[in-house]
Amino acid sequence: MVRTRPHFHDHHSFAADHGTNYDHRMPPGNDERELLEAVQALQTAEQRVAAALRAFLARDPVTGRPPHGRIGRAAQLTGWGEQRVKETVTPALAERRRAKRKAHKP
Repeated sequence: MVRTRPHFHDHHSFAADHGTNYDHRMPPGNDERELLEAVQALQTAEQRVAAALRAFLARDPVTGRPPHGRIGRAAQLTGWGEQRVKETVTPALAERRRAKRKAHKP
């Protein structure tokens, strides 16, 4: 990050030479503009994170569960990863998987 304000090690500023609080290297009103730009950048980043979270947490329309499922041992303990059980309970899921397999066959 580029420093625009004088650091306490900068001994050659106008303020240090003349004993005033004025800094000739920064035009007045620059602080507000920098703050506005930073706030706008943070707001756009916040919107991107919110959109990513909405996409990640969206439930599968067929099963009603998160599409990423559970990870590791939790899948085995709960039977979440047992595909045949899921397909017998939810026939639309089996049809969707068959269509996906059929589309990927060469």
